[in-house]
Amino acid sequence: MDEIFKAWLAGLIDGDGCFSIPVGERYGKVSITHQVRIALKENDDWILKEIQEKTNIGKVYYSNKGKDNGICSWQTTSYIDSITIVELLIPYLKLKKEKAIKFLKAVKLLEDTKKRGNGIKATGKYMRKQDALLEVIQIATTLNNDRQTKRYRDYKNFEYWKKKVEETYN
Repeated sequence: MDEIFKAWLAGLIDGDGCFSIPVGERYGKVSITHQVRIALKENDDWILKEIQEKTNIGKVYYSNKGKDNGICSWQTTSYIDSITIVELLIPYLKLKKEKAIKFLKAVKLLEDTKKRGNGIKATGKYMRKQDALLEVIQIATTLNNDRQTKRYRDYKNFEYWKKKVEETYN
């Protein structure tokens, strides 16, 4: 990727992209995912396909395909994709630079702690260290606080997830 493309992509992410770390529950346990995402109208999918082709990162997805409200999105699909694209674009980001830095810290922490032996063994599976998981959740619950709904801020805040994590580890 040349410098002009990286600057252009960073501008697109500043305007139409996001860095997100959704925290949820799956099978009664805390589940954390991550993604760098750009969403556009469906007929602008050629832009996202070009991003995927030039970066060799992520995938393009469609929602409500063929309908008036159809959208397409490009998003990262792995730890290495998320880390690589953010590290490439941080120098060019303006509006979302601080979010990108926080996101990168959390994703690296998630990636580092998923390796076998870095967590505690429970029911035959390795779990992330509790303090690392809580640090990621702290970042996740504040990363896009300006965009989150009132329900999410008031209900699924850090204290909510901290209690869930403590239940899992006790």
